[in-house]
Amino acid sequence: MIGNWAKVKTVFSNQGIGGFVTRRWPQLASKAVRLVARSLREEMKSSNLRPNSLVTAALKGSSVPLVDTKTMFRSIVEKKVNENEYYGGIDPNARSPKTGVPVWVIALRQNSGYAIPVTESLRNKIMAEGFRVNANTKVFIVPARPFLTVGLDKGIRKAIGMIQSLPADVREYFSKIMGL
Repeated sequence: MIGNWAKVKTVFSNQGIGGFVTRRWPQLASKAVRLVARSLREEMKSSNLRPNSLVTAALKGSSVPLVDTKTMFRSIVEKKVNENEYYGGIDPNARSPKTGVPVWVIALRQNSGYAIPVTESLRNKIMAEGFRVNANTKVFIVPARPFLTVGLDKGIRKAIGMIQSLPADVREYFSKIMGL
């Protein structure tokens, strides 16, 4: 990662996933968060992500990772929080329509990878789709799909590129808050 993430107030908590930019020059702050949000969307749609397994594709109806209800994609926002801050990233209030789990929690799990315990119910559901599950299988491993870390990094790099082309006083301000 680049820059001083604490100073940019990048959030990886129950407040969401993304970045806040202080509004000294509102148009620049707004453009910076748009670059971050756009990079997250682009990375999510990229073909760089490992495809879903055959079992997952059968259960979800798609081999494309991170696509189920499109809730995660639609939850990527760029918005004015208040007079002093703009936010770009995953909407901290968005929830999965199926489970009610905050979308940012699902995004973090997808980004890092995780294990799904194989319950009897899941085993039966998979077998009903025509797949065999070894009786000794206790977990399924979902591989990491690091669209968050890659997308945020690309977005911040684009914002830095934008900042470097600004007049010296504006560039100095943004460089200071980003710890560059």
